[in-house]
Amino acid sequence: MPVDSIHQVGIYCLALVPPNYLPKTPLGGIHLSETKRRFLEGTLHPANVLMCPHTCVTNLPKPREVHSATDCVSDVGPASVIVGNLQQFIAEILRWRAQGTSDHVLFTLLNSKGAVAKALTCSELHKRAERIGSLLVEKGRVNTGDHVALIFPPGLDLVCAFYGCLYVGVVPVTIRPPHPQNLQTTLPTVRMIVDVSKSVLVLSTQAVIKLLRSKEASNVGTDGRDVGLLGLQRFNDRHAGWHQNVTRGRNESL
Repeated sequence: MPVDSIHQVGIYCLALVPPNYLPKTPLGGIHLSETKRRFLEGTLHPANVLMCPHTCVTNLPKPREVHSATDCVSDVGPASVIVGNLQQFIAEILRWRAQGTSDHVLFTLLNSKGAVAKALTCSELHKRAERIGSLLVEKGRVNTGDHVALIFPPGLDLVCAFYGCLYVGVVPVTIRPPHPQNLQTTLPTVRMIVDVSKSVLVLSTQAVIKLLRSKEASNVGTDGRDVGLLGLQRFNDRHAGWHQNVTRGRNESL
């Protein structure tokens, strides 16, 4: 068994609990140390206990077995928490989810009244990330390993840009946009983060790029590094993807 060779342990018993019963981490994963503590203290309260489960658990992976995309969807089970995830990188997980669970909603944006304003499914996020990744390479001319500053307000646009960076192998550096009414205080912080992170490109919305090029911004000072500015229009839910109207400025002093 792979568990024998990887962890030097053998599975002789499985304790099954009701769905969503195990303690969770703040990010939604299984809290392993808390689960272990409850098990050792006898407070886990399993619903069923299976002894010698090798004949009834069929999704334990074989050593170095190659899983197809369709197999991965059906093969995820209790063994995945023991032997590790089937995917190594976040970008790979999104591609896998876009194939197997394309309509699953990953992110939901609420308005001020608590109602759903926008939502992103696995497939939608995958397609938008691919488009942004292509723009970064074709218009932004970035290379693998480059740092790219993402100056977006909180929202789904930031999520899409983040995954777009991962798709083409660049490092996203998320930065809160400067406040239009308080550039004197907020813009120097943005410039400092871009400089310290050695970002070669700033990716943002058209509105933020316009603000960075404004006369008011230049009056704050231009002691930052020269970086490229790439502006995207915000996604419109009525269309299939990002608008292709992109501005790529020459290297400018941010």
